[in-house]
Amino acid sequence: MKEGQEAIYYGCGRTVEAIDALPQADQIKEAGYEMLYMTGQVDEFSIKTLREYDGKKFLNIRTDEIDLSTEEQKKALAEENEAAADLFAAMKEALGEKVHAVRFTDKLKSHPVCLSTEGGLSMEMEQTLNAMPGRENRFKADVVLELNPDHPVTAKLKEYEGKKVAFFTTNCGMQEPLQAAILDQPNAYYPQPCCPSPYHAFPASLGLEIQAGGDDTEALKAIAAVLKEHNALGRYSTWPSPVNMSIIDVSVEYAKKWIAGEITSKNDGAAIAAMFEEKAPGAIVSNYTNADGQTFDNYYTVLLGAVDFNDYAE
Repeated sequence: MKEGQEAIYYGCGRTVEAIDALPQADQIKEAGYEMLYMTGQVDEFSIKTLREYDGKKFLNIRTDEIDLSTEEQKKALAEENEAAADLFAAMKEALGEKVHAVRFTDKLKSHPVCLSTEGGLSMEMEQTLNAMPGRENRFKADVVLELNPDHPVTAKLKEYEGKKVAFFTTNCGMQEPLQAAILDQPNAYYPQPCCPSPYHAFPASLGLEIQAGGDDTEALKAIAAVLKEHNALGRYSTWPSPVNMSIIDVSVEYAKKWIAGEITSKNDGAAIAAMFEEKAPGAIVSNYTNADGQTFDNYYTVLLGAVDFNDYAE
């Protein structure tokens, strides 16, 4: 081992690659210290039994046992943590029992955050113990969310601390967890799903038994009832009908009217707009104009009105 290495550091994981990618490993490698890679489920239990070798303690890099900072660095870190106390309190409240604490750390180099533990039970030990028959979920490590104070992500957290923030993602699979995550956060807003609809993730995120294809108004009322329970009526919105199904419904009705002779043109923009207005009052229908300024008379963009869930609350 390198001269000055006062402990035997180790990391746990399913593969050597996974351990090597741990954010906490950067500090050890930057210092030039050696580290044990433990991929077996019982490896850490064995190490805990040994405690030390040749006068050097075994220390898990994902615990609070690691301390490579100078006294000056410790003092500066303590001051940063004190200054960010309100931010950490808000984050802890949002995360609830998922974490024991939130704080800055100087362990991180390029990574924005990491999960560490306090006390003698590591996350790997918790996982192994809870996997034993009859012991499911009996053990819980004290997990700490640690942030890199010098990372741009942290700068953004500070910038938006205490402010109202709207969250939007174009990933359909992220809609449900995003809706659920901000439900009880008073400064978090969910303006629209990526595919606006009363049925896009709302049933799953709010625990509702509503099916697509039913009565849209009843679906909106059911959503509003849950949002009201969480004081979130004014923080969520969507479109009054599923955007894709609205286009299909209007297209089918338009085709039927044209076949029946009620509409004499295959492309009647006024009729299309009127049918969308009937389907979803407040709908805006316009001809598409591309980046070169060219407008297409048979290519339409459709914007339905944003739902105010206060209108559906009882």
